[in-house]
Amino acid sequence: MNQSLNIRKTLGISQKELADILNISCKRLSQYENETAVVPKELYNELDLIYSYMKLAISYRVDLNTMSDCMTQRKAVEQLLKENKKQRDQISDHLTKVELKYKEELAKKSMLWLFAKDKKDHLFSSYQRLEDYLKKPSDFPQTEVMIYKTKLNVLNFEKGKLEAQWRMLESSIEYLESNPDVDAAGAGK
Repeated sequence: MNQSLNIRKTLGISQKELADILNISCKRLSQYENETAVVPKELYNELDLIYSYMKLAISYRVDLNTMSDCMTQRKAVEQLLKENKKQRDQISDHLTKVELKYKEELAKKSMLWLFAKDKKDHLFSSYQRLEDYLKKPSDFPQTEVMIYKTKLNVLNFEKGKLEAQWRMLESSIEYLESNPDVDAAGAGK
């Protein structure tokens, strides 16, 4: 008995329920595939849950007996890849803004320091206070940068897994297309 079947039994999720999760999720999401479609608020609030269920169904392997099964799962993987790209784009955008803000902050500090050094009428203590201020580490932007980079790494890893899954499904579909007798036998199961 394979590990994914054990996990399914432990969770109390049947093969049919996993297939239903994929089918229902794909149908609900495919209504709003084009960019101009307005996603209803109640569905928008459920999107994270729908994507989580789809990932669960794919992770714990819906049996791929027929071409229809493969195509449904491929559609789900494509939707997850699309969502993954959207999230990566958002995080990359946030990361760029935070890094730019951090660079601007450092540039301002450097300019301020150069400007202050150029003044002859400042007392040594004023320079010292300014120097202390400039040497203070600005932890917040660095921490924020690290958080966004970690999120991006996780999403990139997930993207790799989804792409591998998509390739596997694509080759299964090609195999079933060239062997209709195998597809028919799978449908009879």
